[in-house]
Amino acid sequence: MRWRVSSRRRFAALSVLVSAFAAIMYWVVLPPPYFADAFNYFTAARRWPNIFTPGVAAEEWPFIPVDLKMWHMTRTALVLPTRVVQEIFGTGQLAYGVTTALLAVIFALGCYFAGRALFGDLVGVLTPFLILVHPYFTMVDTFEPDVVSSAHGILPDQLGAGLYAIGVACLVVAARRDGRARTLLLVAAGLGFGTAYLAREFVAFMFAAIPVFCWLLRIPLRRLVTVALPMLGVFLAEVVYSAIIFADPLARLRVAETDVELDDPATTAEVLLRFWQSTNNWHPLGVVFAAALAITAVGWLLTRDRRLAVILVWFGSLWVPLTLMSGVLDPSTPSLRSWVVRYWMPVYPALMIGALGACVLLVRRIPWRRRGLLRAAGVLALAGVTLVGYLLPAGREILGEDRDEPWNEFRTWLSHHGEVTTIRTDIRTGQTLHFYVRTPRGESVWNGSVEAFPPRQYSIPDEARSGPLFTSRWTFFRNGPDESSEWHVVWRSSNGLLELWDR
Repeated sequence: MRWRVSSRRRFAALSVLVSAFAAIMYWVVLPPPYFADAFNYFTAARRWPNIFTPGVAAEEWPFIPVDLKMWHMTRTALVLPTRVVQEIFGTGQLAYGVTTALLAVIFALGCYFAGRALFGDLVGVLTPFLILVHPYFTMVDTFEPDVVSSAHGILPDQLGAGLYAIGVACLVVAARRDGRARTLLLVAAGLGFGTAYLAREFVAFMFAAIPVFCWLLRIPLRRLVTVALPMLGVFLAEVVYSAIIFADPLARLRVAETDVELDDPATTAEVLLRFWQSTNNWHPLGVVFAAALAITAVGWLLTRDRRLAVILVWFGSLWVPLTLMSGVLDPSTPSLRSWVVRYWMPVYPALMIGALGACVLLVRRIPWRRRGLLRAAGVLALAGVTLVGYLLPAGREILGEDRDEPWNEFRTWLSHHGEVTTIRTDIRTGQTLHFYVRTPRGESVWNGSVEAFPPRQYSIPDEARSGPLFTSRWTFFRNGPDESSEWHVVWRSSNGLLELWDR
């Protein structure tokens, strides 16, 4: 009995530790709120439940154009929690930050639960630690949204990945339990899978792996009903919700994805290699996830361990549908975009768990007479490679990120310069600026207005030529303002990334 209490306490303590690490990592990077999709989800939550009411956006001073799509509104698992946070913390930067941190915590806990269930606490703790310091989870470059994963924005991928991992963890633990405990865990697994779908639609393709998981874990297939019933309950609840909010019970299914028109369709061979390309084209350390897949596969070939087979099935359950629908079935108009890094987020926990688990299993196969020395040498070598080849360059990326200080500087400056009544900027910069003309809780600090124009202009638009013109490093002008022309700098951030120009 004492061991059980100790185990539960250790589980609770490590869960708190993992959660704290995820929240701290968000604070360490602390980017400004994202434009586009992240801003749209935040706005959809702000409008809820009157998301289609004309004029609502205009009532949210200052008005910034919001390109809301139906899928921004139907991802219930993301929109409703965001609205709850807004009710508690206001509608400003604080609510955005708290929501993003909560998404990171759910993802980290999913990694820990799945890693612990499969290979123990060490793998469970290391998995979120190694993933959350990866550049794909810390790079904050809003000029390249395809690079950015969901770790620092209100986006559905991270939430869907974390909830799916929690579902897998519940299945694994259920395989070791009997009676009521197993039933409760199977129900919890179904709820995890079902809510993952409410966050990210294409997670539903990964449900095909659930029967295989049960077979590998030796859970009787008749118990699939116990998993399926709560999943069905989640779906039926969403049907009722959609009928009330959207006047269409199947609204979510009708807008799950949109086709992407490609001028130069990829070949089937290129699409089949998209996972490799997406993990390596954006940053050199992306190779970590491809290497983790290779290590998992080699580990399974050498050990034939069913837990590594679970990892490979987990990866395959996303790779097959994502590859087929991103150019194999219809090369000219793919339905999914496998070249986007964050689309692969649901399998990142699996890959890291598989690589760490394979290393643990292979170390345990070392003959006992030499096990002590070889274990020590192997652990030191692995730690050295991880530190030098991964953690140090990942740490340099984190230190090189620009936090939100320049935006806070502008908020302070603007609050003391009421003579500035209008600011013109591009839509992307303007959507981020939306948070910094207010306090963190959303109260106004400035009584002017923001006029936005499309981003990436080759020259200053006519409507912005009268100034003042607010620019960031994401406001691209081939022929922009400079101090040698009739423009002059009214304000510039300490790091030079933000500037306010006027004639």
